[in-house]
Amino acid sequence: MTPGACLQAAVDILDSLDAPPSAGAIPADRFLASYFRSRRYMGSGDRAAVREHVYEVLRGRAGLDWWLARQYMPATSRCRVIAAQLLEGEDAPATDVDTLAALFNGEGYNPAPLNEAERALSRALGGCALHHDDQPPLVTANCPSWLGPSLSRAFGDGMAEEMAAFNHMAPLDLRINPLRTGRDAARECLTRQGAACRPTPYSPWGLRAKDHVTLSRLSAYTKGLVEVQDEGSQLVALLVDAKPGMNVADYCAGTGGKTLVLAAAMAEQGKLTACDVARKRMVGLPSRLKRAGIGNVTLHVLDQSERPKKRGGSWAKRHGGSFDRVLVDVPCSGSGAWRRNPDARWRLNAESVADHATLQQDILAHAARLVKTGGRLVYATCSILCEENEDVVTNFLETHGEFTTIPVSNVWVDTITLMEGGADFSDMKESGEWLRLSPARHGCDGFFVAIMERWK
Repeated sequence: MTPGACLQAAVDILDSLDAPPSAGAIPADRFLASYFRSRRYMGSGDRAAVREHVYEVLRGRAGLDWWLARQYMPATSRCRVIAAQLLEGEDAPATDVDTLAALFNGEGYNPAPLNEAERALSRALGGCALHHDDQPPLVTANCPSWLGPSLSRAFGDGMAEEMAAFNHMAPLDLRINPLRTGRDAARECLTRQGAACRPTPYSPWGLRAKDHVTLSRLSAYTKGLVEVQDEGSQLVALLVDAKPGMNVADYCAGTGGKTLVLAAAMAEQGKLTACDVARKRMVGLPSRLKRAGIGNVTLHVLDQSERPKKRGGSWAKRHGGSFDRVLVDVPCSGSGAWRRNPDARWRLNAESVADHATLQQDILAHAARLVKTGGRLVYATCSILCEENEDVVTNFLETHGEFTTIPVSNVWVDTITLMEGGADFSDMKESGEWLRLSPARHGCDGFFVAIMERWK
């Protein structure tokens, strides 16, 4: 592909990502994976160039739109790509006007030639930087204005730093399978296979790749020594404190990343049930379990014939009071993963956040029935919004007096700190009652964890 064709491909992809939710829009990372799978003719360099153009626009969208508005230009995918090429970003040098015009020449698969308005735009933006002193804070943060109060509530004076971190690419984190290897051995194996990595700072089972690699080609992955998993997700699962011989439920298992951690922590001793309302989410879990050498997991699809508010309630009622640990990693806004899907913040709205919070409260109430006296209920999200985190847990505790909060700091000391390579909780610089993870403070995706115990 020519450089111009890569730009046109980026425009086409951005048009598709801008489709409204009702039109079936999917996150950027999943869309790109599907796009490249259906275009095997694209070389690795072409794919990297297209991906870079797409994410450059997504991570600078608010600033690009601000500049376009100043020049009275529409915020189309084509105009955003043009502006992104011309404006100098933190990690992206600017393209000069003449070079850009040469790329937009209409030949072959290259973009159509610049029209007069686009040429005027090019002249106006040439030599400018993406970030400007006149931009409002939320433009610099690359966020919709309606999210301002929620982000200020979540991060306070640290909002600017936190949101800046969300505009950088996430690293590739791996988790070792302790049933088959140790961290040092896995690291040596990966290095020999060309995937150099280093230990993650907090998770004792984590490795962080120095570069993005295709893991499916590595025997360390195909033989079940490592899995892809963000360090924050690893920490969430480890804080469940699942032990050998316990009866444990992963109530919203999804693709099963945390299920695998729980099974490893249990050393295949005890019973682990992975639940979800969507069979298709768990379709790949059996093969992941087989690759990891795990055989003590039962998969259960919750009753989809029940109304959404009641879904899973019947199964929870039948198995009430029988589980030592229940992890409830609820569906959420996914705002903690904005580094991977920067487009998602533009599809989010206040109504969907409220809808998520309502659903989260219902799911948490159903899952609570499963916990035996003395057992623990672990609530988690990959959200940074208090509306889905502290507010949901506070509401639950107010209406479920049989549960009390266990400070995450206490559980951390009893689990992660005692593991070889585990960090002290003081390294997290958190208050201790609940745990908030974020890219700026911890280098991982945004997560929230609250641990509760049934005392009667």
